[in-house]
Amino acid sequence: MSSVFNVARSPVLESFDPAGRDADPRNVAKPNADWQDGHAKGLVAGQALALATQSALTAEIAQSLADMGFGFAEARVQLLRGLKPLFGALINRVLPGLSEQALAVQVISLLQQAAERDSSAPLELSVNPTQTAGLAALLPYAVGMPVILVADPQVGSGQAVLRSNHTETFLDVGAVLAGVQATLSAIFEAADERANYG
Repeated sequence: MSSVFNVARSPVLESFDPAGRDADPRNVAKPNADWQDGHAKGLVAGQALALATQSALTAEIAQSLADMGFGFAEARVQLLRGLKPLFGALINRVLPGLSEQALAVQVISLLQQAAERDSSAPLELSVNPTQTAGLAALLPYAVGMPVILVADPQVGSGQAVLRSNHTETFLDVGAVLAGVQATLSAIFEAADERANYG
């Protein structure tokens, strides 16, 4: 069985206009004064409600953003407080121990550069007496040329002075490490101040 649909036929809708389909729109009755007055009052009340709602939402968003900002600052302070023991150990235990090792690496690098520039000139290396033994053991293997090692009490710990015929080079690993210590300490001091004073 096949069904046949008539596609060309438009549906017939019933008109509910009292004057019929061809009524003049200019003849339609306008709302009375009471309705217009009620409509105007309702419009004003709706606009006032919308403005109040918008103001409340703006205040709520501003408070949420402020709470998020405070939450971030609070989380940062908590994170830094958690890291403080680790960085404290780094500042007080690891960095001072690195001073002697870093000095040895830097001195050997300077000696090799000096030897490459002029291997005929004698090299004199002045270091603090506490660091003489450690460097004396390394120098014969690292440079390949004679170096006169001088224990000079006026040279600070973590410092070295390399002299040749024409140049003098001062190395201060201790100052670099002290700068790192000061920077790390300042981070935590600032975080503590923020935590205490907001």
